[in-house]
Amino acid sequence: MVISNGYQRSLAIDQATKRCIGDFSAEVGLCQANSTNETYISFIIRNLLFSSRVLLTTYSLFQVQDQLYAVNEQNNVLKDDVQVMKKEQKKLVNKLPVKEYPKEGIGLEEYSWDDLFSDDSREKQYAMESDLSNKLSPYFGLPTTLIVLDIPTQTLNIALAGDLTSEDNRQQIKKNIQAFATEAEGVSNLTQITFQLNVRDGEKQKQDYSCTFSRENGEDKFLMIQED
Repeated sequence: MVISNGYQRSLAIDQATKRCIGDFSAEVGLCQANSTNETYISFIIRNLLFSSRVLLTTYSLFQVQDQLYAVNEQNNVLKDDVQVMKKEQKKLVNKLPVKEYPKEGIGLEEYSWDDLFSDDSREKQYAMESDLSNKLSPYFGLPTTLIVLDIPTQTLNIALAGDLTSEDNRQQIKKNIQAFATEAEGVSNLTQITFQLNVRDGEKQKQDYSCTFSRENGEDKFLMIQED
């Protein structure tokens, strides 16, 4: 059987074309496989990087928490130290002797008593009460001295408060109270003076001493009419 040259050439071209198509398909498959491998490797790398960042962030948070805990512990220690220092300071203050009331007085008559009793000015009254409290504090030996002037009853109320003091200081305070009442005799507007001494022993606060001075008018001397 005789095959023409044209047919042979056509057959050769078909075979060559099939080989080319096969080679191209193989290369495409190889490229797809390589692309899949690269994508998988890239995915693993990204996960590793993300996990590393999470671990670093978690570690940093734990470090911050440890530092905060350490700071809180130091603050608690400092608070305890401050409380101890305050207690020791109070003990030291209570051991200091109370000053004796000056013989020349503290200048009670220098206040404008007539204006205080005639002018209904709470500001002026408060200014006098505050200033007098500051003047009396060194002679009563307690950190808190509260003074309230009751104009309708012509009464000066004095309240003292603080920690339990020594017996010597307590006796000196009582002498100073008497000396104050004597000086107050020069203030004709006053007809009554009350004192109340409250002390704190530990967590408890109690009334330790109280007394009341009174007189009929501004010309008389003050007499102690009550003492507890």
